[in-house]
Amino acid sequence: MLVSEVLQRLEAVPDTKLTQKQATLVSMLASMLTSKMTLVGLSILEVLNSLINNLFKSLRGTQYCEVVDNNSRKNMLEGIIHQGLTLAIGGLATHIYYTNQMNDIISHIISKLRTNTTLEEFDGLPITELRRTLLKCLKLIVQTNKEAVRKGEDALGARVALESWTPSLGLLADKDFGAYLLMEEIFSSAGIWRLL
Repeated sequence: MLVSEVLQRLEAVPDTKLTQKQATLVSMLASMLTSKMTLVGLSILEVLNSLINNLFKSLRGTQYCEVVDNNSRKNMLEGIIHQGLTLAIGGLATHIYYTNQMNDIISHIISKLRTNTTLEEFDGLPITELRRTLLKCLKLIVQTNKEAVRKGEDALGARVALESWTPSLGLLADKDFGAYLLMEEIFSSAGIWRLL
């Protein structure tokens, strides 16, 4: 319930510019979703979709901020919000409540990659920025899941089926070399190369 409440408040913030309120709400979400506590009644795919939409909204007119620069308020807010939403998305891999959940999460993100489009822009974002940002989220989800499996915290056996990855294979031939490199890292981390 708390996650849904924070998401509602985040979505209610006007998207004219990034604010301290958004940064605080995103930090709260990242903290909750990366914790080991059980979140009863959490609709993973609804939360994932909301987080992705908020990430896209925060990226309009800017690029994904990798480094938080405390000397620039705008950069600091961008960094906190972008990285916080990415962490929150990655944290969903720590909340596995049903057997095919990882497949559903991966498939949902891959569907947002728009691998079969020739558009230069989608939803107000350059397609390369959209893809690279989603691939960063995907990479974090794979790493989080892999770590949970390694530690034996993966009670439901949340392995990702090869079929979930099939729609993303087109990015290996994408003209954006950065997207290719991220896909290669994700595939290596997920052990996909061994299966192909």
